[in-house]
Amino acid sequence: MTRYPKAALLAATTMTFIPTSGSAQTICDDKVAAMAALETGYKDEQAALQTEGEAIEKAGGNLSISGTVEMKMKEQRWVFHLPSMTMKIHAMSLDLPQTTMTTRAIIWDNPTIVMRPTKTGQYPRFKCHGFRCTVEWKDIITNLPHTEMRRQSISMNIPEFRMDRTDLSTKIPEFQMKRQEWKINIPEFTLHDVKAEARTLQDRGKKLGESADALTGTIKTKAAEASAGVYACYRTDLSDKRQQVAAQFDGALTQLDGAIVSIRAAGVDPTAMQTDTGVLNLVSERQRIESERGEALKQIDDSIKTIDDQQLVATAAIIA
Repeated sequence: MTRYPKAALLAATTMTFIPTSGSAQTICDDKVAAMAALETGYKDEQAALQTEGEAIEKAGGNLSISGTVEMKMKEQRWVFHLPSMTMKIHAMSLDLPQTTMTTRAIIWDNPTIVMRPTKTGQYPRFKCHGFRCTVEWKDIITNLPHTEMRRQSISMNIPEFRMDRTDLSTKIPEFQMKRQEWKINIPEFTLHDVKAEARTLQDRGKKLGESADALTGTIKTKAAEASAGVYACYRTDLSDKRQQVAAQFDGALTQLDGAIVSIRAAGVDPTAMQTDTGVLNLVSERQRIESERGEALKQIDDSIKTIDDQQLVATAAIIA
């Protein structure tokens, strides 16, 4: 009986896909909360600027009476958009390989050289009785090599696969931009008498406008950072799932590769294996598993691309 490499004997095992603990909607809760807090997170700063504007208006009114300054209050508006997020369930149905190792008898006819006695000719033997002789022909027998097909059989652990439908779902954030608007009365001064008090009041008015512009820029920057954090969290969750799915398929392919190498080493054609349960083609089985791998990973890659595309659109809207 032909021996095949001991290392090729694969232990019986079953592979099952197990998602990582937790889910995107719980893992990313802190990111989502941080972004939602932006809508009210700067109310105090806005109120402080409005209070300062009112204080300047009051102080400027007193100086106007004395003729020191001429003051006009001009309303200025700041309009920007903050992201309002809704979570959309994105479901994926993947066919993942569930692997079971099954011991099977592999049977094939192996050409074997055997030595067989074979007639290769004759030689004469003479027998004489007096003057009378007779000839007797004797066969020449020689051991010659002959090829004959002998039935061989080995038992091997062969991976068997069934594709089980596995449903995965993740939440992909979708943003709608909510218009935010706030306004402050910014004073415009004309100095009639350059006194320290009037100059100070003018500087306060200028600083008020600059502070309002800076606060708007800060809110936009924080909103862009917060939305990027949400997208990054969900992208990471999908990337983790992708690694798990790839590992599931890669393990199956590794088992198949080991079986194919071992079968070839035993002198058997892995594309047409005669077994006790029928004919097997492990090479075509490997091609099928590899094709399923590509289709499963493409679903996840498409979801990751959706997140990337949406992030570009949301970021552009926030910083516009």
